[in-house]
Amino acid sequence: MLANYQNSSFSEIQESSLFSFTKLSLVYQYLPETFHKIKDIFMEIFETVEDIKIESLLNFNDKIYEPLI
Repeated sequence: MLANYQNSSFSEIQESSLFSFTKLSLVYQYLPETFHKIKDIFMEIFETVEDIKIESLLNFNDKIYEPLI
């Protein structure tokens, strides 16, 4: 299912009915420049955060993700 979003724009992902974390995972995987912009803004707001990445527990097609902050 998530692979269906591989060629989606940020707006298409943003407007989808997916959970927020799933949307963020898609942006991380398919739109890395946009993810880095989001990450930079988050880190400006939360100054103690040093890095953010999304890591798959299995692989991207298995749809299991865990945030690492």
